Amino acid sequence: MKDKSLKNPGLVEEISALKQRIKEPEPSESEHKPEEEKHLNMGEAGRSAEEMAIIAEIGRVISSSLDIDEVYESFVTEARKLIPSDRISVTVINPDGKSFTNAYVSGFDIPERRPGTIAPIAGSVSEIFMKKRSGLIIHVEDPEDFVKRLPGVTVSLVVRAGIRSMIGVPMISRGKLIGVLHFRAIRPNAYTEQDLRLAERIGDQIAGAIANARLFLECKQAEESLQWVNDQLEQRVVERTSELLRVNEELRTEITVRKRVEEALRGSEQLLQSYIDGAGDAIYAVETDTGRILNCNLRACLDLGYSRDELLKLSAKDIETGFSSDQIDAFHFDVKQKGVKTFEGMHKRKDGSVFPVEIRLSLISSAQPGLMISIVRDITARKQAEEELERYRLSLEEMVKERTAELEIKNVTLQELNTTLKVLLKQREEDKQDMEERFVMNVHSLVLPFVEQMKKGRLDVGQQPRLEIVETHLRDITMPLLKNIRKFNLTPKELKVAALVRNGKSTKEIAEILAVAAGSIDVHRNNIRKKLGLNSRRTNLQSYLETLA
Repeated sequence: MKDKSLKNPGLVEEISALKQRIKEPEPSESEHKPEEEKHLNMGEAGRSAEEMAIIAEIGRVISSSLDIDEVYESFVTEARKLIPSDRISVTVINPDGKSFTNAYVSGFDIPERRPGTIAPIAGSVSEIFMKKRSGLIIHVEDPEDFVKRLPGVTVSLVVRAGIRSMIGVPMISRGKLIGVLHFRAIRPNAYTEQDLRLAERIGDQIAGAIANARLFLECKQAEESLQWVNDQLEQRVVERTSELLRVNEELRTEITVRKRVEEALRGSEQLLQSYIDGAGDAIYAVETDTGRILNCNLRACLDLGYSRDELLKLSAKDIETGFSSDQIDAFHFDVKQKGVKTFEGMHKRKDGSVFPVEIRLSLISSAQPGLMISIVRDITARKQAEEELERYRLSLEEMVKERTAELEIKNVTLQELNTTLKVLLKQREEDKQDMEERFVMNVHSLVLPFVEQMKKGRLDVGQQPRLEIVETHLRDITMPLLKNIRKFNLTPKELKVAALVRNGKSTKEIAEILAVAAGSIDVHRNNIRKKLGLNSRRTNLQSYLETLA
């Protein structure tokens, strides 16, 4: 690294801390176990010198490189010498904490668990060892037994591979779980407790190597980031220097341009003043708070009889006589709130005479705060024309009143005649309706019942059809006169039942709607049929009611 990297001391300190963590020896999980557990079974603790040599070789292998991918193959080769296995794999927990990656695999192939594949932790065999946070041996006689031994765990891959023995050792570094070291065997009872202790020991070793490799990678990335930051800073210095030179040159050009613009503005102001002086209306620049006149055009001077210097010593209140001082302040406040206001007033000339004016106040928001423009127009001629029009309007109104009075007298007469006619027509309509109702009720009450009795009597073959024709004709005659079913003196409850029947409701549905028994509905239906004259006819009640609706 160059000395320029010292420009970011915080990042340098972070890199130094990472390097120190890599150099520190990591205590193995076995060192944290109770002392009495370490010394159990002295026979097992004193295993052969060959095993100790292999463990020492594993330590040498994992410390030979900080690139963990270069270490895995040699590590697994030595581990298989200690613990013969058909498959050894290393799974590493991903940063999301919910999945793991198969970092390295040695042995028979499981397509779903090849190197580099990612799988969820939840429901996996690895989750069992992660939760236990200590080594575990699992033996079964038949791979299918894993289903019973590990409920809730996806063991289909293990069963399909024919595995009968497994050791799982969680890899823990500085108290943090980073993954699991797996040993798998096809034969049953392949592992012993001694194998488990060896697996835990070498699991601690590879866990430290993985942690150191991660720290090394973080350190390397931090150094690269620091170098990139330094390169960016140098580039920024070069760019900023170039930018300052460019801005300096632009400022020189801008100053030159500004001088030219100022000269052009002075010319434009003079030209604008000449345009304003040539306007037909008086124009004032006024302070909104005080009403003081700041500037005016020539028309304002001519209308009021003042010189420009005299007007600039006055305020709006000095020349406006149509409103009080408080009213003028209220107008100015409205302009500040709404931006514009138009009204009529009376201006006083220098000689004391007054004349009507139309005033339009506009707030100049783009100029200095509190400034408004007042455009004043002399409306003397317009007022005179309005007065003349008002006199003519009054004359016309008088003529209209006279004509209106005549029309009102005629209108009253017509209204009285119209009222009388309406009363006569209404009486005739009521008489007609009353006659129709009486006719219908008489037929249904006085004629049809006797027809029904005659039909029940002894009639010969010729009389029966003739009587039915008479009944049909009577019903046809009264049908156009039926306005609605109220003509049949139905009770309120019968009217409700009739309306529901007409709408296609069944007896059960009507009973539920009216909250009564179905038998009551049947009684109402029979009464309705009787009042409608359908008691002895096979006429559908719903269809008949629809014809009356």
